[in-house]
Amino acid sequence: MNMRKWIVPAATIVGIVAVLVGLVYCLYVTVQMGYERSVRAKRPVECAPEELILDLEIVFDINIPEDIGDIKTAKAPPDEGAVVFIVKFSAEADTVRRFVASLPRAGELPDYEQESDTRAASIFPMPNWFTEPIRRGRMRSISTSGALGRLYIDTTLSERFIVYFHGFYSESLSELERQREIEAR
Repeated sequence: MNMRKWIVPAATIVGIVAVLVGLVYCLYVTVQMGYERSVRAKRPVECAPEELILDLEIVFDINIPEDIGDIKTAKAPPDEGAVVFIVKFSAEADTVRRFVASLPRAGELPDYEQESDTRAASIFPMPNWFTEPIRRGRMRSISTSGALGRLYIDTTLSERFIVYFHGFYSESLSELERQREIEAR
């Protein structure tokens, strides 16, 4: 008889705990789905190289060589005024050397270190073509006011190098500089 007195309250408590666990799980799944949707919306999506290359040349004050091949570009929609970008291209070794020499504050590029490679460390899912392993190469950060980028040069093949470039830049800086360039013409 004593046992029956506790069955109903115990069953009620178990039921309430089960409902609370279910609610917490539903909340977790909803938040997780929202986060994943948000990250997916901000991930770089392939775009026309001409548009992105022009922006990068303006905001980083660089000249990307015209005699490059296998170019792939992607950028994310602006988030709080910043555009995330990724670029991959290949070129003859001499072309890449000239490109590197033309970079602002050009100098010796340090050797590539896998542990310093941030291409796959992004919170945004990056396409496989951008995160291919580098066995041997060089690397360097490039920054200007309103832009920050990381350059990796895969020198594994001595005759043709592969260049990976990623980072972000201020969308307003790009638009301002583009307008100045148009007015100067």
